[in-house]
Amino acid sequence: MQTQIAVSSKATIGLIKLIDIGTGKTQAMLPGALQRLILISFLVRDSLLQLDGTAASCAEPDGTEVSLSPFLQKDSCLRCHCQAHQIQCSKTACTEPNRCNLLVRYEDQCCLRCPECHYDGQVYQDGLQRRLPGNRCTVARCGEGVLTLSTVRCHVPCDNPGPVSPNGCCPECEGCRYNGVRYSNGQQFLFPGTECTVCQCNHGYTTCEIVSCPVLSCPVDQQVKTSGQCCPTCGRGIHPRRADNITPGYCIHGNDLHPHGWKQRIERCTVCACQDGTFICQQDSCAKVQCSEGEDEVHISTECCPKCVPKSCQHRGKTYTEMETFEDGCSSCICTDGAIRCEKRPCPPCLVGFENGHADGACCQTCKATQVGICKVFGDPHYSTFDGKTFNFQGPCKYVFARDCYGDSFTVAVKNNRRDSRTFSWTQRVYIDIGGFLIQLGQKQRVKVGIAKIRLPYYNSPMNVSIYRENYVVHVDTDIGLSVVWDGDSLVEVTLSSEYRGRTCGLCGNFNGDQADDFQGPRHSLERSVDSFTKSWILDGNDQCQLHSYEAEMTRCARSTFDLLRAQEECSAFKKKNFAACRKVVNVKPYIRMCKTDVCECEYSRQCACESLTAYERECRRHGVEIKWRTNRLCGNSSCYRGFQFTTCLRDCVATCDDLDGKSCAGVRKGCVSGCQCPVNKVLHNKRCIQPRRCSTS
Repeated sequence: MQTQIAVSSKATIGLIKLIDIGTGKTQAMLPGALQRLILISFLVRDSLLQLDGTAASCAEPDGTEVSLSPFLQKDSCLRCHCQAHQIQCSKTACTEPNRCNLLVRYEDQCCLRCPECHYDGQVYQDGLQRRLPGNRCTVARCGEGVLTLSTVRCHVPCDNPGPVSPNGCCPECEGCRYNGVRYSNGQQFLFPGTECTVCQCNHGYTTCEIVSCPVLSCPVDQQVKTSGQCCPTCGRGIHPRRADNITPGYCIHGNDLHPHGWKQRIERCTVCACQDGTFICQQDSCAKVQCSEGEDEVHISTECCPKCVPKSCQHRGKTYTEMETFEDGCSSCICTDGAIRCEKRPCPPCLVGFENGHADGACCQTCKATQVGICKVFGDPHYSTFDGKTFNFQGPCKYVFARDCYGDSFTVAVKNNRRDSRTFSWTQRVYIDIGGFLIQLGQKQRVKVGIAKIRLPYYNSPMNVSIYRENYVVHVDTDIGLSVVWDGDSLVEVTLSSEYRGRTCGLCGNFNGDQADDFQGPRHSLERSVDSFTKSWILDGNDQCQLHSYEAEMTRCARSTFDLLRAQEECSAFKKKNFAACRKVVNVKPYIRMCKTDVCECEYSRQCACESLTAYERECRRHGVEIKWRTNRLCGNSSCYRGFQFTTCLRDCVATCDDLDGKSCAGVRKGCVSGCQCPVNKVLHNKRCIQPRRCSTS
């Protein structure tokens, strides 16, 4: 069926009228903006819809096909010819085939159709099955664009078959009578007791072939196999499957579309490839394996056909059965294909806090304890135990952070507060108890020993404790293997020597190299949740010290686009060039994630990215990477006393009234250390920065 189309042109810009000739009524007003308008009429329900205008002319000979581009979009179903110097067009009306389960239409085609197969210059219609020319033992089957090539497998139902006929593939057996049934010449039948062995009687002789099931185009969940049927088929629904506007050369298989040249093994004995729009599958056939005595028939997963292999292997005077495994020194061995194959056993990795050590004569290196363990907390807050277990919780209480639970030589406690957040908390203070010697580290790096405020640096000779400020943080060093770092805001690091391994308790865990048992309470019982674990280590608890549900509240960033953009901007410092060298050795993603969490619940007056940046900087330094990233604008001089300024690299020598040039210091510092110092035009005197000319009067 074709729809008649008349074409006319009109040199105007404006509206195109669509007129129903049968009634004379205007059907539609179409906006036009073309210098040359194409006016088309359609014959629909015996009435002609025509556009008002004059006929479009052409100069080509009658019957010449002409193009309406660019005035009409390309339509594979529309054909226009020049006839009597006027353009006449016809449009093909498609009739949908009903004999196949898959209809396809390629970009350059008009109608949906049953896909055909192309192979070796031949066209195979959908559903066609035939032997390849010149190779009677290879069968080609075309089904919905999938061409399956399979080698004929013969079934010989007699002991003394005759030769293969010139046009046949399998040996012939005399007679056409089986199970009391006589079959006539040319008749096909299923060999008794089988579903997939098809026989045919030819002039008193029978040949039998084992059916190889073709590869189907439909997905597995649409394949159906009925009782008594050898092969599954694509189940036909109410409507066939459709694949429209396919790029020429592409192949359809299941729910996938493959380009020309694609190739893959889809089953153990089937390799498929896409060739110019046809999905061609080659099925390998296997001859029946007859293994000799002492051999086993083995199916190898990567090979199509089974094979015979020796049933056992001999190794060092011992016999091993096929696929049996055993240990030989530092190697794991297996008996396979009649031969012994051995591989060196992999050694288990050392736990956190341990490193590989050398052990003579052993298969694997021993794991020895590292010199120190580090536990830290920063941000809102994020905890990492001595054994590397990480967790977050928002308790606003005072907690045992780390304690010597067997020698009682020290206790480090932390006090959290909510600042201005309802659901988040930060570390507010650090309490250190060394055999009754009490140290308190507060906000803005304020320090107390006992109840007295002190200025840094500070040294206590009887306890051999040093407290000083370096690299923007406060250090507390002791002679018992304990060191504490505090940044004056929320970052705390506790470093212990290896003598405390397995002796600690608190939020930092037990320091035994195993993260799985870090959540032990004061009675050494393993707590199941973060909340129960942290509650068990509360000190000085009261009614005001209660946990709030973090999950029940929305963060500022979830409520405000401004806060989200602020978090992204402040935490983008991790991606700057300053950190490039460290990003290669220390994973930055967890720190960025924790940074954004901190900033989202941070007061606008604070730089809450600094704790995550500082924690990352210190981890980089432990990996041997020094970073210069602080500026006056970014986590710089917020903790410097008035008159001092922050610098990422302190001068080796400090200029004072006694040494105006600053050249008389005892030694040279190794590497850059950030901190607070006097401006270049001033000197340090009585813990203040003054002009050099005031030295004589101060």
